[in-house]
Amino acid sequence: MPNPTRADEERTERRRRTGNTPLTGLKLSVPEELLDRKTYEYRWADDKDNRLSALTERDDYEFVPDTRIKSDGEGTKISRKVGTHEGKPLMSYLLRKRKDYYDADKREERKNRVDALEEEIRRGTIHNRSDIRGDSGPDALTYTPGGSNTIGR
Repeated sequence: MPNPTRADEERTERRRRTGNTPLTGLKLSVPEELLDRKTYEYRWADDKDNRLSALTERDDYEFVPDTRIKSDGEGTKISRKVGTHEGKPLMSYLLRKRKDYYDADKREERKNRVDALEEEIRRGTIHNRSDIRGDSGPDALTYTPGGSNTIGR
């Protein structure tokens, strides 16, 4: 039997992994089995313009302390290089926030948007439906008869 050629050897050594997902190979992907989605909400945050400080000191996010997750940085903070900023490598860090805090914050944000919109409607100062649904164009303008509206709850 002849010796296998280099091409034959290369064909037998496949690098493809079974079970590929749409996230496989993406720069910021993390295997789902390493994340506790029932307890935490996760996000990546870039290390620029005090973004990390805003999220970790003035909000309830914390660095994910899992050493099983691949990191481009040193230490216990999981980070990935995502580009450059001002000529230096731009790192993005994996953060997490307790799900109950995250859900409460999202409810509060939605409530504040609705309250602000209702107040504009009461005053008759809303003139563009893009404030409501993101519509734009000539059909987005509204007419408020008498300059004010009444809303009751």
